[in-house]
Amino acid sequence: MYKGGLLFMKFKQKMLSLVIVPLIFLGVVLAILTVNIASNSKMDDNFEMLKIALNGFNGDVNAFKEYEIDITVFEGDTRVESSIEGTVGSKASEEVIQIVLKEGKEYQTEDVLVNGIDYTGYYRPIEGGMLFAGRPKADISKLQRTMSMIICGSAVGSILAVVIVLLFIVNKMIKPILKSSETVKCIADGDLTCHVDDINGKDEIAAMNNSVGNMVQNLNEVIHKVFVVSNDVMSLSGEISSMTESAMDATSQVAVAIENVASDATNQAGAISEIVNSIDMMVEDGEDIHKAVDSITDYTDSDIDSLFE
Repeated sequence: MYKGGLLFMKFKQKMLSLVIVPLIFLGVVLAILTVNIASNSKMDDNFEMLKIALNGFNGDVNAFKEYEIDITVFEGDTRVESSIEGTVGSKASEEVIQIVLKEGKEYQTEDVLVNGIDYTGYYRPIEGGMLFAGRPKADISKLQRTMSMIICGSAVGSILAVVIVLLFIVNKMIKPILKSSETVKCIADGDLTCHVDDINGKDEIAAMNNSVGNMVQNLNEVIHKVFVVSNDVMSLSGEISSMTESAMDATSQVAVAIENVASDATNQAGAISEIVNSIDMMVEDGEDIHKAVDSITDYTDSDIDSLFE
């Protein structure tokens, strides 16, 4: 059980690392891009508000103070009226003079120093001079930081939520995978008593788990059939062995009978040989008798002839 739990933890760590690391990287990239887009959007909104302030300017430079927007009126390149204290009488920068006064164009900047304070500003040429609407850059930066923190917090919260969901999904995926792995290992070790519970579902994990269960069941059926066939073969083998022994006994009896027949044939051949020898001797005796008869006949004929002489 401890080994299975250890494998479960290792597998889960691998699965989570494969998903979480790219997810965190993607989340960081998206957060950076979102922060940049939001910052640019906030700056664009800031310039749009400065334009609106200039469009609504009615001669009161403090009209938009509640929105933290300062207005300055220039005669030529010199500030003659401003909601920024200590700036009356000071001159605009050479860049602003060139673009606004000389070229007659509107000009916006994210960084302009006014009385030692960084401003975001918007300049517009008017007859005899120009108008300036500005907002302290620190205020914009504060808003941007707040927005960045909100975006980053949302990104972190989203990643954590995804990680929690992934943990649930990974746990659900890993358990049947490890169960199937343990079952296959049992089968490899020769143990076919392993049991796999079916999982309801149409995904690959459920299909794999159920396939392993079917495999175990089919293997058990095959082993059972092989066992039955093996018993039949052993029974048939016993019968064949008995028949073989009977055949060997019959063969031994036939061999003995053949040996007896061969012995009788040998004895008969000896007797026949003796008979043939006796017959030969009788033939020889007959011939001797025939010769004796012929001799007697010849002698008799000779004696008869001598008597008639």
